This record gives sequence, structure tokens and C-alpha cells, in this order.
Amino acid sequence: MSGLWTPSGENEPQIQPETGETTEAFGAGPEGPGEAEMREELAQFQAQLAATPAIEVIANHAIGLFELARLQLALAAEGPEDLDGRRARVEEARLCCDAFGGMVEALGDRLGEGTGPLTEGLAQMRLAIVQVSDAVNQATAE
Repeated sequence: MSGLWTPSGENEPQIQPETGETTEAFGAGPEGPGEAEMREELAQFQAQLAATPAIEVIANHAIGLFELARLQLALAAEGPEDLDGRRARVEEARLCCDAFGGMVEALGDRLGEGTGPLTEGLAQMRLAIVQVSDAVNQATAE
């Protein structure tokens, strides 16, 4: 089995012989203060994540991208940044929306019950980006 990259370095998943569960190996050496509690919380999180259907996690990430796009777009629409700053916010929103759209369009009906609402949210976000972008460009012309 290959290692798993994390920000702290490469980690090798380990299978616990008594349970058959996979846990992530952490660096060798003595544990620091609070590390045992952190490991326990991580193990609980991993168990919860493993018990959650993948489509729910994926839909949650898609919604997170939608919300990030919405936030960037709201900041672009409200200003008071200079016009270049507002344009940059629109581009940030567009990037988030493109990532959101990539997920929604690639998965299509595999999103199950989430297909309709996510597709509708994507259409609304794309329209909002055009509207805010036009408003920012109008402010530039004035």
C-alpha cells in the first residue's frame, strides 16, 4: 500500500490486526502534550467519515465551493474596494463556480437527490457572476 501525503509529510496507513481498521501512521517518537487526545479525535472523525456515504461528502464539498463563490461575489458587489479589487473578487467567485460546476456536471445524476438543487444553484451562481461582473464593469466606465 502506498503512503498518504499530508502537510506534515508522507504517512503510511496501518491496518490494526485486532480490528482490521486502517489508521494513519504518525511520526515515531514520544507523544507530546495533547497528542493522545488528538489521535483519538482523529480516529473518531475517520470512523464517522468512513460511515458517511461518499456522495454526501462530495455534495457537502460542492456546497462549500458554492458558498465560497457566493461570499466572493457578495464582496465584489458591495465594494468598498477599488475596482481592481472588486474585479479580482469576481474572478475568485468565477474560479469557485467553475470548480463547483465541474463537480456537478461531471457527476450529474450520480449526485442523487442533490442533482436538481445543485444544478439549479450552479445556474443561479453563473447568472449572478455575469450580473455582478457587468455592474463592476459599468462602474469602471463611469
